Amino acid sequence: MKSRSPIFLFLGVLFAVFLVVGGIEGFRRFGYKTTAGPEATTKPGFPKTMTDGAGENVSIPKAPLRIVSQTLATDEILLEIVPNERLVALSEVADDPKYSFCAEKAKLVKARCTNSAEEILKLQPDMIFVASYSRAELVQLLKTSGAPVFRFSHFDSIADIKSNIRALGSATGCEDQAAALINRMENRISAANRKAVASGKRLRVLSYSASNDTAGAGTSFDDVLKSLNCVNVAAENGVNGFAQVSSEQLTRWKPEYIVASAQPGRAEDVRRKLLQNPAVAASPAGKPERIIVVESRAFTAISHNIADCIEQIADGLFR
Repeated sequence: MKSRSPIFLFLGVLFAVFLVVGGIEGFRRFGYKTTAGPEATTKPGFPKTMTDGAGENVSIPKAPLRIVSQTLATDEILLEIVPNERLVALSEVADDPKYSFCAEKAKLVKARCTNSAEEILKLQPDMIFVASYSRAELVQLLKTSGAPVFRFSHFDSIADIKSNIRALGSATGCEDQAAALINRMENRISAANRKAVASGKRLRVLSYSASNDTAGAGTSFDDVLKSLNCVNVAAENGVNGFAQVSSEQLTRWKPEYIVASAQPGRAEDVRRKLLQNPAVAASPAGKPERIIVVESRAFTAISHNIADCIEQIADGLFR
């Protein structure tokens, strides 16, 4: 058998080293490439530069065809506005129906994001969406790849959510689909608001959990209550952001209704546990029908699915 020439041996070793090194260093040294097809370059409006939630300018050379979403909120929005074939990875939470509204649709996207920049970059993304709570070192490593990394930082109001949907629409070239999604969300919120207005009531409502947590001013929950013409009892009493409420405070504040959250099938357990709290039981909210238990995934939604939270609270308040 003939021996291989030294040049072929050298090339074989070099190729093996490239595969081993791989990941971030390989992308950085050998030049980041994507497998985006020609249609990505022909979509109107590109190239473009956008400012992300962290205030950084993000250059997007063409409509992305290999999109990675590292957060549940962007998973839920992208699956509504972008063709599935343009999504190459979603967050790991996307598959869990306890937290995700997109568990069924997520099955159409094969890969999931891990906390490994190397694994994400192996997917050769041409757009990566992250959030302010994504690990800083991970985001920095992803940026070294050369792919656009767009960070979302604001989730504290319905207006923030609309802005995030518009940004995703613009970054992906799906502006019309984003506008339609916002319109559907607004229609649902308006319907819930009409129910509140028709009741003629301005109810005093407190977000409260068995661990004594509440949400005050500057939170999405506060904005949810505003959309229903309700008073946020925590904000009324000077709470900003999230805080814990003592039994003494709860007794003084006298909420008319309490909103809590629960996983599917656990609503009655949560309601019963809250009523075992003497301060809750002694308040105007201390009746089973005055403790509104919202599905956990709706209560924590920071996508268009915040409309589910609003509808569930409205159904409980304005029967």
